[in-house]
Amino acid sequence: GTPFGRMGDRLVLPDEEQTREMYLLGATLLEANGLLQYEISNFARKGYESRHNLKYWSCEEYLGFGPSAYSDFAGERFGNSRDVMAYIAGKEITAERECPNLEERIKEYLMLRLRLCEGLESVAMRERFGVTPEALCGKTIERQLRLGFLQKTDRGYAFTREGFYVSNSIIAEFM
Repeated sequence: GTPFGRMGDRLVLPDEEQTREMYLLGATLLEANGLLQYEISNFARKGYESRHNLKYWSCEEYLGFGPSAYSDFAGERFGNSRDVMAYIAGKEITAERECPNLEERIKEYLMLRLRLCEGLESVAMRERFGVTPEALCGKTIERQLRLGFLQKTDRGYAFTREGFYVSNSIIAEFM
């Protein structure tokens, strides 16, 4: 029911190539004005990156407090219900709880780390999971390097700017 939604068929959206050009131009303009890309859809001045979101994308533990808050701590992921009154009353409000297995954690790590400009870090992944990106996804890595969507870094692999634009399909290939 919004004005945008009511436009329906009269709304002219950019096609895929226009969207790509806008993304690349936007990234170039932001960086030219001192805002550096640090994640697929985020730019900031150096030192002003979102520490909150970086915890998620780096697969670090976090605790969330309050109704609807989620946590990932000690190998377990859990979420609170939306019941504000139960929270205020000090009742147990955990509504969801899961313990992702190693395979799920590795896939999550691949997906989230690829969102970051620093990308996958081979040594860190081996230390954390006992496997390197090369051992797990070598063919995908080689293919994406050849296509120019992935680049070799000092520590591992990261998307190129063009790679960020088509990252969903590449991340699916990694999975």
